[in-house]
Amino acid sequence: MYPHKNTMLTGAVETLKHWPTSQAIYLPKGRPPHVGELFVQPDLARTLRYLADEEAARGKGDRLAGLQAVRDAFY
Repeated sequence: MYPHKNTMLTGAVETLKHWPTSQAIYLPKGRPPHVGELFVQPDLARTLRYLADEEAARGKGDRLAGLQAVRDAFY
């Protein structure tokens, strides 16, 4: 966790508690991660991996086709 993100999450604790899924992501252990603490977002990692895989599979060296594949996969 880096300082700015910790500050933003600390200021949003009460708001985040209204949404259980957001709370689970951003308030692990019921609080924002401390600065320097490992902050893992496995769902985001899976999404980014999926987008990268789509670009690799459909782009095949064509940057524009790869970007279109990412847009199609995202939307």
